Amino acid sequence: LQIISREVERAVEDGDVLFINQRQLLAFGHIENIPLVPEYELKEVMEHAMAGDEAYFRGFYQDLEGGRFSLIIASGMSLAKHRVPHSFEEESEAWRKYVAVKLFDWYSPAIKLDDVGVWLYKPVIGNED
Repeated sequence: LQIISREVERAVEDGDVLFINQRQLLAFGHIENIPLVPEYELKEVMEHAMAGDEAYFRGFYQDLEGGRFSLIIASGMSLAKHRVPHSFEEESEAWRKYVAVKLFDWYSPAIKLDDVGVWLYKPVIGNED
């Protein structure tokens, strides 16, 4: 919590902070004065990914490319496809295709808190074409 709080405090000076998940930190007051971005909250994004909603993701991709977020708090992500079938395989593939692939175009994991399953993503420097 201290690491996340510190990084959010630093990042808020440079842009919006997006909590894709871990929004309970905002709801219960563990992190204050950070507006929630509900259109990109985990359940909302996942529903659109499962539906293959390209129109919804255009706005998300524009925000990523435009550097709207100075910090993104989310679970760890991978671009690799699962080799072995598993439960939630369709959800994993939709997330990889619509979220992870584009997120990694513009953001990289800066801090990995694997013990709690949270990664902090920061904009990639020099990703302008």
